[in-house]
Amino acid sequence: MKIYIIANGNYNYLSKLDGVVICADGGANNYKDFPDYVIGDMDSIDKELLVEYQLSDKVKVIFDKDKNKTDLELAIELAQTLKPSQIIILGAVGDRLDHTFGNLACLSKFDGKIKIEDEIQEIFLVSDYIEIIGEIGETMSIIPLNEVQGLTYTGLEWNVENKDVEFGWLGVCNKLIQEKATIKLKSGKLLVFKLKHI
Repeated sequence: MKIYIIANGNYNYLSKLDGVVICADGGANNYKDFPDYVIGDMDSIDKELLVEYQLSDKVKVIFDKDKNKTDLELAIELAQTLKPSQIIILGAVGDRLDHTFGNLACLSKFDGKIKIEDEIQEIFLVSDYIEIIGEIGETMSIIPLNEVQGLTYTGLEWNVENKDVEFGWLGVCNKLIQEKATIKLKSGKLLVFKLKHI
């Protein structure tokens, strides 16, 4: 089961999503349908929309005022209790750089198949192994979230083998030279950014 999380960044609603939908507080303002869940401290959601959701039997509204966690963190925690096959986060990238960075950094607290997606890129969380399918020539960047040991990847123009890297090491602007790239690591977590051909 796919779970979609709608965050409060830039997101253009195009079509009905094929899975469970969780709106992280103000992310509900971007979603033009009834989600399955709305979670957060409800300081960003349109108040009339919140009332509409509370009166609906289609939406489960979960108030959580834990200031030690962002609304996105709360939404990911909720999603993981539902045993998803994949979590896809939309609206996590926006004009506020602090919010965007916070959304990316919070992924270091989680495991599992989690992907952030927008109109120009897909961002994959990797804690062990991943295969990325794409077109030859597409740009990929690999950025560690913490200390990573035994980083190896293939299928890219510049590969590394069994390399230890720290947060701050930048494997940016690599290129697919095959239709499949593999990235694996022995410990740590990193983000793989794949730019879409537009």
